[in-house]
Amino acid sequence: MVSEEDEVAALDRVLTRTVLTKDEDLQQLLTKLLPALIQKLSTTQPKVRAKVLELLNHINKRVKALPSTQLPLIPLVKLALDGSAGPMVRSFALVYVEMGQPRAPPQQQLEAVPLLLDGLASRPPQHRAVALRVVTAALALLKPAPAGSYSEVVAAAPAATAAGSSSSTVSTPINAPSLLPAAAADRQLLLDHALKVLLYQRPSSGNRAPATPLGLANAAAVGGAPAAPAAPPPPGLSSADVAALEEKGVPAQDSLIQLKLGLLCLLGAAAAGVPGNAAAAAKAASSAPAAVAVTRSEPGDNTAAAGSMEVDQQQPAAAGNSKALSGVFLTSEELLLPLLAASCDPYEAVARRGSDLLVKIINPDAARPAVDLESPPLVKSLMTLMLGDQDPSAAPPAPTPAGPALAVRIMTLLVRSVAAAQTFPAAPLVMSACMFGPSSSPRLVRLGAEWAGWVFKHAESHQLRAMAGPVSARLMAAVGLAEEQALTGEEGGEDGMQVDGAPAANPAAGGVSSSSAALSSLSGSAEARGHVFSALAQLTQRLPDMFQVRRQRAHT
Repeated sequence: MVSEEDEVAALDRVLTRTVLTKDEDLQQLLTKLLPALIQKLSTTQPKVRAKVLELLNHINKRVKALPSTQLPLIPLVKLALDGSAGPMVRSFALVYVEMGQPRAPPQQQLEAVPLLLDGLASRPPQHRAVALRVVTAALALLKPAPAGSYSEVVAAAPAATAAGSSSSTVSTPINAPSLLPAAAADRQLLLDHALKVLLYQRPSSGNRAPATPLGLANAAAVGGAPAAPAAPPPPGLSSADVAALEEKGVPAQDSLIQLKLGLLCLLGAAAAGVPGNAAAAAKAASSAPAAVAVTRSEPGDNTAAAGSMEVDQQQPAAAGNSKALSGVFLTSEELLLPLLAASCDPYEAVARRGSDLLVKIINPDAARPAVDLESPPLVKSLMTLMLGDQDPSAAPPAPTPAGPALAVRIMTLLVRSVAAAQTFPAAPLVMSACMFGPSSSPRLVRLGAEWAGWVFKHAESHQLRAMAGPVSARLMAAVGLAEEQALTGEEGGEDGMQVDGAPAANPAAGGVSSSSAALSSLSGSAEARGHVFSALAQLTQRLPDMFQVRRQRAHT
């Protein structure tokens, strides 16, 4: 067994050799040295670990000064996913994976995607965040095929790495379904992250992060102006979501657009409903779930002069194995939320691509869209995105409600779902958010009135009786038939269906109530007022006794 002193002496020789290595030869040296050094961090000898960290620190300084120097991406990914390696080894490997991803050739970056996604749900949250960042950055390389087929994508090298290269115009076809993980839990994590990226918007001004005490003290010391208040998160996201997406800094506009377009390329090319994928998706659905292959590294793959550093690795299947050949296809229900968000993106290129995919795959405006609107999980996800933190049952930190454009898209689907109308208490909350919420618009008011009639028609009797009082009071006040307080019969009572996001206005102080704002929107829309009266008529048919009691109370 090698003693600690001998290990340190060997590492000293490796450090000397690394220091003397020319810049143009450093990449070849790191191909085997870097994974071997990271494996050495599992040692229990403190002097050896300190020497390894000293060597890695030197490598960091050299590599950061040489942007064109590539790191061994795939060996590092496999080391980061090695279940037998210690936490320190896996963490350091992930750090170098993130450092090496933008330096690697496009094919290597995309080869790392299925490796990082398989088994994603079983990893620590910090490792999942790094893996998803690396995957999203790699997917930005995807471009639509020149032929224009939705099911075909190609990998193109970024201009920064392709400058002066004769192969800069070469695009390699990519089998998009082979990039997706086979496990539903892993796939859902990717789709959730894709939705957050598509909902993300760069801050228009200021900083979303709250000012730290040190920052405030420094500003006061130099006589600077007080820091601007933190900007709210974009619609549909929470502060925690924004902090995770901006962990490495606010992305540049062009980079953000490429991230979103790359995700849309993957989602569109892996959709089961696009032409070119239907037959393959049907065959994959009829066969047994694809097995995850197990590969083991050969002894001596990751060795260096610092001693024997071999490891037995069990890895998920990579592109090109049996799983990749069959592929994993995404259903329309899995794609609905990301495509809805993309179709409302403020960047024209993203919105155009998202709208094209939405119409091609799901066609939400058709009489029978390609999604099951009676699916409880789908309905819940739509309502959760619609309400955000306006839902009292939302777990903190809850996201902000969907923006007006996305809310309109969601409501055009909900007004055709009986299951959504029978979801309580979300159904009346959605109606109140549309008609009386802070982000309400004339079109949302009309859809909210239409939604009220749909809910009154299809809600269960016990649910309808529970919501009828406050909801009908607000509707009647909105069309100017009566005051809310008179209809509810309460002095200063609080409306349980109110989700305005602000305290009720005080008329004595000149405030404007939420129903007054809705009345202003309804006054200019005969169609919206017609939906309100239709909803009230529907309610009188189902609960005539409630209006008889109110009539008797009014006469007395």
